[in-house]
Amino acid sequence: MDVSRYATGASGIPAIPLYIGENIWNLYNILIALVITTVVTAVLTYLLSLKYEKDAPSQNTVSSANEVSGVPDEVITIKDSVIATPLKGQLIQLQDVQDAAFASEAMGKGIAIEPSEGKSLLHLMA
Repeated sequence: MDVSRYATGASGIPAIPLYIGENIWNLYNILIALVITTVVTAVLTYLLSLKYEKDAPSQNTVSSANEVSGVPDEVITIKDSVIATPLKGQLIQLQDVQDAAFASEAMGKGIAIEPSEGKSLLHLMA
């Protein structure tokens, strides 16, 4: 399209004024090129997202007894992750935690464990 730049500087949209010169078609051609680039990029991004983006995650499920022990065969399943007995203690619902941020699930869904050994409460977020 025989586009010329009349000065040096940045590229992309900030460089549009650098194409203004003797021939006004120079500016029109670079604007057409920017529109084509934007449309092609948007279409390719959408098409590739259909192929590579995963489906929405499944609902959180907790499949375990209320008591979490040190026995390796007890597991807690959260979405598609498995946590095999991280510590000994009592499994409690997140809404029963004293911390308002965790109890309101503002930080996401999850569970909490009140450990029978140690001092702190462990929050497991999905």
